[in-house]
Amino acid sequence: MNPEDFLIELIKIPSESGNEKEIGDFIVKRLKNNFKIIKQQVNNNFNILATKGNPKILISSHLDTVQGNLEVKKDKEYVYGRGACDTKSQIAASIFAAETALSQGLNNFGLLFTVQEEGSFAGAKKACEILPESVKLISFGEPTNLKIVKGHNGVVHFKIICRGKAAH
Repeated sequence: MNPEDFLIELIKIPSESGNEKEIGDFIVKRLKNNFKIIKQQVNNNFNILATKGNPKILISSHLDTVQGNLEVKKDKEYVYGRGACDTKSQIAASIFAAETALSQGLNNFGLLFTVQEEGSFAGAKKACEILPESVKLISFGEPTNLKIVKGHNGVVHFKIICRGKAAH
């Protein structure tokens, strides 16, 4: 299956935030013969960590889309549908890049696909528990107007405890 047809298959799979199991199963089926797979339970869904060797770099994307339906179609230039840009095109590109790397004898890399990123960030929060210590770099596939960025939006939670004496 070529990358464009694979992308169309991904777009056809409904994957609204909180309902990513079907797309997760589709991706695991594709990757399981060439990668070590970890399916990490996140609520009723699962993150996917697919590695080859001792990964130094991960390519990551989220599996979920925002709510709603869009017709899946393509023209001479573009593929359209729910998630075509954010982030099913990145999922397809990263899988094909990983398979190309394998065919050229490369290893020590992996793919990380997380769930529930369009709302609660539950997948990314949980994924921290399964990241191999060998990983030095994670590249996130997100639409950025074809520009490389050196940062990524996210959420950081702190618990601050202050001790002292009340004074005026």
